[in-house]
Amino acid sequence: MRKTFAWTVVPVLFLLGTLTGCSSSASPECSSAMADAEAVGMNNDAELIATLSACDDVEGWVAAVKDHPGAGSLIEYTTDDAHYFMGLTCTRDPHTPVCEDAASLGLLDFDLDDPRLQELNE
Repeated sequence: MRKTFAWTVVPVLFLLGTLTGCSSSASPECSSAMADAEAVGMNNDAELIATLSACDDVEGWVAAVKDHPGAGSLIEYTTDDAHYFMGLTCTRDPHTPVCEDAASLGLLDFDLDDPRLQELNE
């Protein structure tokens, strides 16, 4: 009976953790940077750009923005919303870990070496 109970509880606890958002894949540094961007509010361009270097990859960045949606302009982010927002943010500093990962995954609508990005950021 004890083994049956253990095998029954483990999937329930995993599901409960997943539903409550306890399984974020954002690193502590990434999550902290996104929380900083959320705390600043509307004029948080510098803080958002910093998240592109604080996070290691797309998965972590998306998890962080879902955990801290106030960093952007939505109340809640779907993965597609987060990818779109990430693409916009990557136009400001494309040579960061998150943007390079996004480019390798084909998630960006622009080339990282597009000369118009430099003009946009001057």
